[in-house]
Amino acid sequence: MTTWERAPVNKQFFSQALLTHQQLSLMIILVHGWTDGGKNAAIISSSSSVPVMTSRSNNSNIIKEGEIVPDDDDPNPSGHQDIHDSRSYPLNAPAPEMTFGPKAFMLGIKNGTPLRDPADQHLGWHGSPESVLVVKKDMDENVTDKFKAVIQWLVTERKLKVYIEESDSDKIGATNDAAFFDTLQGLQTIKSEADTDKLEKIDLVICLGGDGTFLHASSLFQQNAPPLIAFSLGTLGFLTKFQINDYESVIGNVLKGDSQVALRNRLSCEIHCKEKHTVQKHVVLNEIVVDRGPSAFITNLEVICNDRLITNIEGDGLIIATPTGSTAYSLASGGCMVHPSVPSILFTPICPHALAARPVILPAGVELKIRTSSSARGPMWISVDGRSRQELSNDDHICITTSIHPLACISANDHIKDWFISISDCLHWNIRSRQR
Repeated sequence: MTTWERAPVNKQFFSQALLTHQQLSLMIILVHGWTDGGKNAAIISSSSSVPVMTSRSNNSNIIKEGEIVPDDDDPNPSGHQDIHDSRSYPLNAPAPEMTFGPKAFMLGIKNGTPLRDPADQHLGWHGSPESVLVVKKDMDENVTDKFKAVIQWLVTERKLKVYIEESDSDKIGATNDAAFFDTLQGLQTIKSEADTDKLEKIDLVICLGGDGTFLHASSLFQQNAPPLIAFSLGTLGFLTKFQINDYESVIGNVLKGDSQVALRNRLSCEIHCKEKHTVQKHVVLNEIVVDRGPSAFITNLEVICNDRLITNIEGDGLIIATPTGSTAYSLASGGCMVHPSVPSILFTPICPHALAARPVILPAGVELKIRTSSSARGPMWISVDGRSRQELSNDDHICITTSIHPLACISANDHIKDWFISISDCLHWNIRSRQR
């Protein structure tokens, strides 16, 4: 046999030997982890069946990237992980609910089933809609006349029960109109998202305003939300697809059923306050912003993804955004624009101290945990969709993942056309003088 010829290999023996070697290595590492007093913790890499060691000295609390981070309520705080009891996370987003409010549903799709092609999503009704919430742009009296006209038409022509926000019923422009006064007295009012008994009866939401009004309407429904029609009466109108002069035909077609609908994913955000022993829950349409607040020091955030520390963010802060929020604060901070039909979570640092800290896009199924580093010089502040801003202590943390309650938005055209019209008309995307 020449030197370049290979001897025959017994494949069955080789595979058995390899398996035995891996099992033996695993036993050695686990025994070592049990007998060294917890000085070294064994973790299992998701990309290999061979265990990888990550050590931590007795005098150091620094968590190395890739190490399993025990939860605060972990019954096994030593960091050891049982192979047969390891927690796994799906990367796909959880199956969204396919019912929206008391009567609306997605035609041809049941709860818990995979989504069909987003271009073929249509809205149906279990019986005729009866209750409508009309949300008006705040601090803009120019919208009041259209607000009253829509309500008058819904009550007199469509015979629907109309809800408005309590603050709108006190507007001067509405109460001083004698012709509208009788209609106003018959309207139902809601106070806030805490008025759940009335909100659960809403079949359809009509939004009159701009993108801020759209976000406010979404925030009223912290769980299941009815479908939403948005008429453009604001400044930018990125999310509002319909013109107010067409409200009769647009609303009439939606009430008939079979309207094309776009699902906008929302984020579930839990703020765990250790000192107060409370958990605040928010459902967010645009973004969650964690920043340094009024402090002059840069923020220092530990970011944990699926129980593993992935990085520290030092800078002005961090934006966790939905695809809908990708064209807002995240875009201004250097993030990418993502179509709303792409299930994902955007991770965008704000003015990071490291030039290599670039924005990334994560799978929609991951769970993020954000907390202040022990070496941080100041606290972190949080806001959700530009509201509920508050300071968090060093012992608090935030958990974020994709919500199972998307927002069903009535489309004016198909999904692709609507989005490209928005980024072209509102953001002037790729508009330039063409080469001649």
